[in-house]
Amino acid sequence: MPTQQKNIILFVLIMFVSNSFIFGSGKQKREITSINLRTAYLYDPINVDVPNPNLSWVLQAKSPDLKNISQSSYHVLVATNKYLLQKNIGNLWDSGVINSSNSTHVIYKGKKLHSRQISYWKVQVFDQNGEPSNWSSIAKWESALLNKNDWAGSQWIGLGKDDRNSPLSSRTFQTSKMQVSILKTSHASFLLRKEYRVSKNVKSAIAYVAGLGYYELYINGKKVGDLVLDPGQTDYDIFSLYVTYDITKYKDYQLWMRDDVNNIFYKLNMDKWIYVVGMGLIGSRLIIVRSEEHTSELQSH
Repeated sequence: MPTQQKNIILFVLIMFVSNSFIFGSGKQKREITSINLRTAYLYDPINVDVPNPNLSWVLQAKSPDLKNISQSSYHVLVATNKYLLQKNIGNLWDSGVINSSNSTHVIYKGKKLHSRQISYWKVQVFDQNGEPSNWSSIAKWESALLNKNDWAGSQWIGLGKDDRNSPLSSRTFQTSKMQVSILKTSHASFLLRKEYRVSKNVKSAIAYVAGLGYYELYINGKKVGDLVLDPGQTDYDIFSLYVTYDITKYKDYQLWMRDDVNNIFYKLNMDKWIYVVGMGLIGSRLIIVRSEEHTSELQSH
């Protein structure tokens, strides 16, 4: 009799543990989340120059043992600050629950964004059974200069007259339409400098720099960033590119802009290029945000 009771108790315990495992596993299958939130293919970018960027994320199961997990729907919230998102308020865009397995190229369809605006966002996904995940971590993006008039007041700057003289600076130059070659003079890269001192604490500082020809930006004698050959070459008769830099960590802004390639290629049409031996041009705009209420700007003159 005692032996029989032990067997019954053991059987009940096994059933209880087995049922707990089964139900627990079913619960774990709903434990998914979204990671690697990106805007315009970048993590927390500061240079988004389109009004409706694409958003993307990666679906992840919290347990590596879970298989056949998929997304059936998603819900995106975009807000002007992270505190609203913590309350699940998307005052810029609340997509609602969208029945879609798409987790890439999700186009922002919220309120119109303005230049230099910071937008915060997060996403909630639903698995193949319609079970919701927790909200993702908060990501953000910063709009760059979205309108042509954002550059109003800025001017192209360069070396207006180069009176330097060196026997190594001359070279022959000839295009396909020239009967004979001519002698052109080109000197080493020149430096352009402007000093800007900040008297108060800086919340953020962004520099937008465009160049016809390659350049390097220095602040307080140190090169900003590790990129080379910026900006990319384009047909300058149509448009030129600019580069965005986060320079918040610098306290005083003694700007040095070095035009590294002042001999510029201009594309005249689809078949012909002309090599212009002369001076490169640079345009810049420095945005200093001291507080929520105060912003000052430094332009190239």
